[in-house]
Amino acid sequence: MRPSWVAASVRARLIATHGVGSERVREIARCGSLPEAVAALASTVYGDALRAGADLAEAQRAVAATALWQMRVLAGWLPPGAALNARALVAWFEIANLDERLAELDGMSSRQPFDLGSLGSASRRIADASSARELRLALAASEWGDPGTDDPAGIARAVRLRWARRVLDGAPAAAAWALGGVALLLARDLAAGGRPRGDVFRLPELGRDVADAADISGLAGRLSPRASWVLAGIDDASALWTAEVRWWRRVEDDARGLLVSGAGGLPVLTGAAALVAVDARRVSAALAAAAQGGAAGALEVFDAVA
Repeated sequence: MRPSWVAASVRARLIATHGVGSERVREIARCGSLPEAVAALASTVYGDALRAGADLAEAQRAVAATALWQMRVLAGWLPPGAALNARALVAWFEIANLDERLAELDGMSSRQPFDLGSLGSASRRIADASSARELRLALAASEWGDPGTDDPAGIARAVRLRWARRVLDGAPAAAAWALGGVALLLARDLAAGGRPRGDVFRLPELGRDVADAADISGLAGRLSPRASWVLAGIDDASALWTAEVRWWRRVEDDARGLLVSGAGGLPVLTGAAALVAVDARRVSAALAAAAQGGAAGALEVFDAVA
């Protein structure tokens, strides 16, 4: 490992230990109310961002923003030239900003966008865009590239495929996660009556003739092993939620392996970023369960997805 990565690797492993953890998060899920759960998180890494009296959406947003902040802190320790890798790992937050800007342009209420700081690729341009056409131009002038359409749904889909490309190029240890995530996206398209489109060819790592798939099982058969794993045994749309759970569990297992591998450098950065995201997702699910008073049904849902 290069000396310039040593400090960053140490910091990454440290940040990965800052989460609430699976055991404590289950205690939070069993809280009798959302305010009780927020109070229980006061002494955790999420405490500074969580506001007493926040509703569920605000609280979950604060949890996500904390995960982003941890990645921004870690990015400050990276050696020169590694920012590209970090931007690929946190680009989901910019996709979230894009989704919300598209919703705002469609007349929905706005929320404060995630602040990616130097990890953003087009955040300012996205915020300033006053139409889907301007959003397309903003993306085309950035690392995202031209989505190839002014259609809001097409833009949203294109950036997700582009994110997978950026992860494959900038964080190779996460390749199976990126390709599995695209497989889920395509399976949901099929479940909604759509078909994979030609733009999947931007990701030849997906497999062969993917755009010809007519159903979920046909899609799985065309995908490469690095992508098909998430759909193994699933041929019905009603089971896609289990594929998403499988995706998160593999991300967590792989990420823990990256942290203990001893390799250091970019693999450790990738593992730490994934564990930060896994913990934030669990905490968000716990807040949702607590908001329902820790009801048995809510806890069953929490245990199934977390």
